[in-house]
Amino acid sequence: MTRSRHLPLLRQRLAAIRSQRPPAVRSPVAVPSPARALSTQSWATPAPDASLVPLPHASSSKLTLDAPFDVDLSASFGLASFAHEDELLASLLAAPAHTSAWLDPVSAYLGLRASSLFTHHLALLAPHAGSVYARLRPAGLHGLLVSDLLLRHPDVPALRSILDSEALSATASDKRPARPRPHARLRSSLVAQAHAVLRPHLAARRLAPLGRRTNLLVARALMDADTHLNLSALLDVYWALVAQTSWAPDSAWPLLAIIAHVARYAPAEAATALQYPLALGKLPAAALGKSSAAHPRARELAVLAIVLRTALAWRMPQRAHALADRVLGIVAAARPAPAPHAELLLLQTARAMLADATPANIAWAGAFLARFKDVAHVPASTVDLYLSAIRPRQSAVALLEFPRAASPATALRAASALPSRAVLAAALPSLLSPAARAQQPAALRLFAQARHPLLPKLWTACAAHATLTAETAIALVRALLKLRDRQAALSVLHAYERAPPAPDDAATLHARLLLSLPVDAGVVGRAIANRAALDMIVAQSPHLIPKLQELAPRFRPDPVLAVASACARGVWSALGSAPHGRAEGYVGALRAARSNKLARAFRLFAAAAEAAPLAISPALAPTAAALMRRARLNARWDIGLRVWTAAMRAGDDGVEDAAAALLRACRAAHGDVGDDVRAEVAAALEGLGEVARERARAILHDAGFAQAGRAEDGAGDA
Repeated sequence: MTRSRHLPLLRQRLAAIRSQRPPAVRSPVAVPSPARALSTQSWATPAPDASLVPLPHASSSKLTLDAPFDVDLSASFGLASFAHEDELLASLLAAPAHTSAWLDPVSAYLGLRASSLFTHHLALLAPHAGSVYARLRPAGLHGLLVSDLLLRHPDVPALRSILDSEALSATASDKRPARPRPHARLRSSLVAQAHAVLRPHLAARRLAPLGRRTNLLVARALMDADTHLNLSALLDVYWALVAQTSWAPDSAWPLLAIIAHVARYAPAEAATALQYPLALGKLPAAALGKSSAAHPRARELAVLAIVLRTALAWRMPQRAHALADRVLGIVAAARPAPAPHAELLLLQTARAMLADATPANIAWAGAFLARFKDVAHVPASTVDLYLSAIRPRQSAVALLEFPRAASPATALRAASALPSRAVLAAALPSLLSPAARAQQPAALRLFAQARHPLLPKLWTACAAHATLTAETAIALVRALLKLRDRQAALSVLHAYERAPPAPDDAATLHARLLLSLPVDAGVVGRAIANRAALDMIVAQSPHLIPKLQELAPRFRPDPVLAVASACARGVWSALGSAPHGRAEGYVGALRAARSNKLARAFRLFAAAAEAAPLAISPALAPTAAALMRRARLNARWDIGLRVWTAAMRAGDDGVEDAAAALLRACRAAHGDVGDDVRAEVAAALEGLGEVARERARAILHDAGFAQAGRAEDGAGDA
């Protein structure tokens, strides 16, 4: 009954074979049996049946053999199901030039595995294991062959030839890393199990010693397993390699890698293994040094320190990186146990990488020092070496990691590259030190430009010995008044007036007018004689025009600037004295604002700011302040923010008070602005310099304008 049930299926397959038969090709494969089955004819076979699935590879609960079986082999195995076992065996043993055109080695081997006599066939293949292994490698089945040998027929010569072949192939692939092959290397677990079979024979000298390449292959496999169970086998491989090594750096490093691996589990055995190269002088003299004997893992640290110093002496940075990371992990895990010599070695390693100054070494040193500072103190010299090796803006960000370790010169360099509030605050401890006198004048200008809240603290430390220029004194007075510290601003003026040489009259006049102090008549007379100095005062502080006109009635500032300054103070009647014929520009914007046509006023102002920015017309700042004042009174928050945005884009930094008043009024009135205005503010802040952006952020923060602050923060982060 069973045979008759399968006859229709057999007839269908025979018909399919006849219909797909190509011209006959003579097969060169020798067939031991005179009788040939129908399925062994040398024409193309039909597609395999989906029910024909290969048997799973050998496995065992006693041995860990993770042979690769992640390739699709169903099609190849289907072809082998039509062949005789003798043909399959002959196809595997035949030379590649004499292999059957339709039966490949992969199909043949999988067909043999499906046989009940597979163990017998495996014994016949064992003397030719090297050639069979090479033929199965391209398809990724070489690991399956090794697994089958280990479980069914652990033949010592076969496994030896396979390891030698694998070592040779691994060396060749290392020389051609640009062309990797799929499934190229044998799994480490299989290499370890094959060596476990060979090891008793090697120890009893019944087998010739393995070559250097094979020993290196086995050592890598045993270390990949990363377990203490393989330590004795790994040490055997180490002593075998000792006799095969010339102790040149590239040749000797695998032995030191074995010692470093053994030190993780058996420091005493690692120290014993290290005695041989040390006693014979195979390692450089710089490898020896002091060790931290009081540490709980002192012996392991001593072994790793010798290996790390050797890597530094042999200029092997990548290997030194891994060893230094491991030593740092040991030191950090045992805190607060003292390890001064290990910490010193780690700092020397970081400095050596920074001295080499390759991008990879600098990046590693930065990440390493960031972790090291959590374990021990990082000296300022090492931090300076790192911050000097990277770009200025990168050093500003890195300064946040080492706020108290950088030297004054390095801290000032980093803060100048990115003068944000956080970076300036991180640089302040270094700039307050007694050794920072040479950098403090530049630091004062930097903090004043940023209007940093810590400026009074820095000035207090510098007041006794600071040498101020006219530009620095005016910047400090303006910044301290913005920070509402009048006493500090007065001390700046007194220090400037007392310090030799004689102070500049225009600067003295400017500072005293800012502080609302009386001015000597002689100073006024000499300052008014310098028209360029007065124009500079008016450009920087247009709100001082009325005071200047009181002191010097004959002084006539720019008429547009005078009108805009009056409107910024709320005196809109000054527009009556505006020059005729100036309907456009800043005067036209002011006239539109007086008529409450704020949209038109903004358009005129934006066009004028683009055509005549702050560097050309000093009227930009008071005009912007007047328009923002008018927008605040009319609750037109969107217009006010757009004016501020246009002023910032034109380079204006003198409308902070007007912007802060506008934002505070908007917040108090529970006002809101559209998303388009937020986007404009964010885009404008993104295009500003670092100092101006920090000022804008401070204004938004101080005014409590949280929603605009979030939009601005996103632009600042970008």
